[in-house]
Amino acid sequence: MNKLANNIKSLRLSMGETQEDLAYALDLNSKSAVANWESGDNVPSSENLHRISNRYGVTIDQLMNDDLTSEFSFIKYFCNVNSADELIKLFMNLFPVILLESEKSNLKLVEAIECQKNLKICMIRGDNQEEFDFYYDKTSYIYMELIDKEESVSANANLVSMFLLCAFYNRIGKEWDGIQDCFEFSNKSLRKKELKRFILEIYLSRNLNKLNKERSEYHLLNETILELIKELKYQKKLIQLSDYFMCLRYFLGLVDNNLNNAINQQIGFAILSDLSLMKNKYVGRIYNYLDELKKVQ
Repeated sequence: MNKLANNIKSLRLSMGETQEDLAYALDLNSKSAVANWESGDNVPSSENLHRISNRYGVTIDQLMNDDLTSEFSFIKYFCNVNSADELIKLFMNLFPVILLESEKSNLKLVEAIECQKNLKICMIRGDNQEEFDFYYDKTSYIYMELIDKEESVSANANLVSMFLLCAFYNRIGKEWDGIQDCFEFSNKSLRKKELKRFILEIYLSRNLNKLNKERSEYHLLNETILELIKELKYQKKLIQLSDYFMCLRYFLGLVDNNLNNAINQQIGFAILSDLSLMKNKYVGRIYNYLDELKKVQ
């Protein structure tokens, strides 16, 4: 069986889809076409290749030439954990909050860091937009004031971290909430049913072209983030952090270019590999998150 056949089958199964589900999503008359692709007896048309790659968030080149096979099952994973707490914890850990030794006596900075922690808590709960907006505005204001008046390095780094987290959350909020809702079902059969509904109706039905368009709307924010990261490059202690933030931008698809999300993420993984070879102390955060995603109980 060739790579394309294996990849289509593996990606479909990882999302808990049947051949009928995929056929319906691609407007095919029956599952036989999907069955023939997965057996290697036939290959999708160029149009269907494009639609499959969009559906699963991979490039056509990856679909045809890379080994994307995996035992991971989205539904199995979330049916066999008691909550998403560990995954959320590791996700939040992707966005470090720092306090340099030389700035520990800065009470305004300490206050902003506490606000940033509360912002993360609001984001996890997802039940109070007014409170979220309050902490976002207050944290942003204090950090920017500290950067302008005191050239605070910690404030600079933490503002980048907060901007990246909030920009990503704004893009995937509906999906985030959908996963959280699934944990309202303690019965595994009911949770499995709800997860499949979420995957088919929300996650896999998302408009990736719209996501790419939304990414371009972050143009001004991305410019600000890049300027802040550039400033971190001048701080010897934070060069590794600035490199990590650049990697994270691609890994999360928070870049302003003409490439789609799958290609940008591919670039992010390449940067991640390079930073690992350079012994970057922050990249373990990404690997820990990916390791948790790969777990199948």
